[in-house]
Amino acid sequence: MASSQRTADLSGVRMRDPVALWYPIAAANDVPFRHIFHGQLLGRELAVWRADDGYINVWENRCLHRGSRLSIGINDGRELKCQYHGWRYANRTAGCTYIPAHPADAPARTIRNRTFPPEERYGLVWSSLNATAELLAVSALDQGPFLPLRGIAVNAPAAHVVELLRKYHFQPIGASGSDAAETMLEDADERMIVLRSRQNGAQTVGAFFVQPLDSRRCVMRGVLKGAAQGAERIAVLRHHNERLSKLRDAAEHRTELEPPPPATETVYEHVAPELAEMPEPTASARKAEIRVQIARKWAAADGIAGFELRSLSGLLPSFQPGAHIDVHLPNGQIRQYSLINGPGESDSYVIGVKREALSRGGS
Repeated sequence: MASSQRTADLSGVRMRDPVALWYPIAAANDVPFRHIFHGQLLGRELAVWRADDGYINVWENRCLHRGSRLSIGINDGRELKCQYHGWRYANRTAGCTYIPAHPADAPARTIRNRTFPPEERYGLVWSSLNATAELLAVSALDQGPFLPLRGIAVNAPAAHVVELLRKYHFQPIGASGSDAAETMLEDADERMIVLRSRQNGAQTVGAFFVQPLDSRRCVMRGVLKGAAQGAERIAVLRHHNERLSKLRDAAEHRTELEPPPPATETVYEHVAPELAEMPEPTASARKAEIRVQIARKWAAADGIAGFELRSLSGLLPSFQPGAHIDVHLPNGQIRQYSLINGPGESDSYVIGVKREALSRGGS
């Protein structure tokens, strides 16, 4: 049986500002614990790393000191350490926590790397340079298992690859040894193609995404709806690897015959103080106030209670070991407590409070 394919008219696809869209920047298994993945999107280099609490950080891939790549640094699970001069940056906030040249001084809260929003979906890590659009969703992949494919780098503009993916033909899971399936185009935009393959009652939905590295290079990333194990899984992965590799060759051949597009020019802006997202200073000489709630209280030791404080909005400022906070009590008093959690745990502050029978409140 000869293979067939139906296409749809996509001439009306609306082209949006690329920096406003979400793109896959890595596979989830590219970002294991204690590793730093060197990603790229629309000309920007990204340092992508998973902290020990599971949070995936997507930062601009440069140290604020001398511009060294953070992707060649050290991920200790809570912080990234630059290999050049040892500056450290905290999980979640990307705030600088330690400068070796000034070991006794806490870095200013405005020393904070540029961050980009992270999301993990369909076995891929997604981000956006200026997320004003919704995170891309493929309803066919939302329920049940899915199988991510190997990413394939292509030396061709993303638009060329998206155009060729509209005509991509593949077999459903369980029938990869044949070539008789009917492939139908179900959805598409400027960075995604969704196809459905059918043969003899079997069908598989495949979503194929294009990650633009710059104006001349991109990465194809695919996800299939369904599960495959053992030899069948290997056969499915080999099937798509061979066909997507041929599509890559076709895109690169076409690119060689056309004038190259203008090179992507990346402008690295200065990190502005307002990125620290700190509230305005108070009228008193004390630091700015941060509203928190008590998320947890427990008996840390005999006569000592532990308190976990979480911000009511946003992330908490990064801190150094031994730093303390002023706790403003309902009776108007202020007490100081040292932070006892790790400096990279910027989603909460943890303090220990000893009970004093003669205290006027706050212990």
